[in-house]
Amino acid sequence: MNSRKVIAPLALATALSIGTAGSLLAQDGTAPSLILSNGQIYTASPDNPHAEAVAIQDNRIVAVGSTKDILAMAGPNTQQIDLKGKFVVPGLNDAHYHSFSNAPVGHQIELPWEPTWEQVLEAVEKATNDVPEGTWILGLAGVDVIEDLKADRFSLDKIAPNHPVYISTWFSHGEVMNTNAMNIFGVDENAPDPLGGWHIREAASDKITGKFHEYVQWP
Repeated sequence: MNSRKVIAPLALATALSIGTAGSLLAQDGTAPSLILSNGQIYTASPDNPHAEAVAIQDNRIVAVGSTKDILAMAGPNTQQIDLKGKFVVPGLNDAHYHSFSNAPVGHQIELPWEPTWEQVLEAVEKATNDVPEGTWILGLAGVDVIEDLKADRFSLDKIAPNHPVYISTWFSHGEVMNTNAMNIFGVDENAPDPLGGWHIREAASDKITGKFHEYVQWP
């Protein structure tokens, strides 16, 4: 196991467009407020992936380079931290994250990886006999259920009128719930589609069927 310590996440890649330490000081004459030196700096730049030191001013990376060159930028008020070989990495930004913080807690039904809607209904109906009324009945389905036109709240309401039912998907881009669940979540059957998501609706009435896609899941 690598024993190197990570001291802090920093966004370093932007520093590479700044230029050398000397040219930076010549432009504005301002010394950096913070210098990290004698470390292993990962810059995330293919052309210059590693450096020994980094200079920071006003919470921005202004230069990366050797310890000697970066320390030469220091002024009388520059805070200096000797990393003593510690590893510094860029800040990590996860641009594709699926949050499950809104998922309820309840009775999880057992389903195959890609169940049919009929298998979901059978498992939900069995669960209504196994758990008290009002208990959430939860299931994890797949693409086949989301693409099945029969998958809606009305069929769930028939077999589970006294339980909230929430069927999510393993790919996290759709779900089906019954009317009880919609009421608990505060979803009106005439609710408009939010930005980045859409409800499946009845053709005749335009009412929500209980099947949701994309950002509808995360109000």
